[in-house]
Amino acid sequence: MLVDAHTHLTEPEEIILKRLKRAGIDKAVVCSSGLAKGEHIYSLLDAKTTFNRITEAQNGMGQELALQDINTKLAQVVANHCQRLIGFGKIDLFQSEILMEAQKILDLGLKGIGEVVGIHGNTKLLEPLFQFSHEQNGFPVFIHCDYPVDVTDLKAVFELAKRFNRAKIIVGHLGGDYWIEAIEVALNCPNIYLDTSEVVNATALQVAVRELPDKVVFGSDFPWDSPEAMLKRFDYLDIDSGAKKRVLGLNMLEALGI
Repeated sequence: MLVDAHTHLTEPEEIILKRLKRAGIDKAVVCSSGLAKGEHIYSLLDAKTTFNRITEAQNGMGQELALQDINTKLAQVVANHCQRLIGFGKIDLFQSEILMEAQKILDLGLKGIGEVVGIHGNTKLLEPLFQFSHEQNGFPVFIHCDYPVDVTDLKAVFELAKRFNRAKIIVGHLGGDYWIEAIEVALNCPNIYLDTSEVVNATALQVAVRELPDKVVFGSDFPWDSPEAMLKRFDYLDIDSGAKKRVLGLNMLEALGI
């Protein structure tokens, strides 16, 4: 079974459903998105406008999001397509009642929290989420760990993961440019998973899968990247079929308790 551990809800949702079918993906974790909804980006101006909105949100300067409405809508979409979609609810890292919002996500029947953005320079704000995951016996938390996240941020994430050792933490984008540090820590931190979406290069992907065949999860970050292109990269890795099967589906299903 192919499982994409990292996608985003599009408007309309038929966009993602058609793309998953085309790529042959059986199930996908879909994150709420209050900023990007699968819009077409064809020009430099389109790209700058969209990414400026995302950067502002990551710095805590973005528009206030109606989180309950966003997550309720996601829960409804997931319920309508429960054979294909698995929902992760959105959290505003800068809000005061973060534990209350985490509980609302759980109560909606969603299966995790993410994608959490804005951690650069703000990793202390993650502690309530790690505590929540720990107390809920591993309710998954997916964290954006590519630019602008740096190695100092990652080290703080790893220290929290060690402290709350029943928390289940998915490090997005394999830690970005700091994939070596991410793999090193994950080797000795069993509650950390590494997502492959937009991995920096083939060497990082090869090393991660060879070192951690039970802890790497395939992700595409659709609509920001192509599921087909990300899947194709696995055809060129020097890994056995068992490891490939785990990374492309079984590991994420186990992380979700499915």
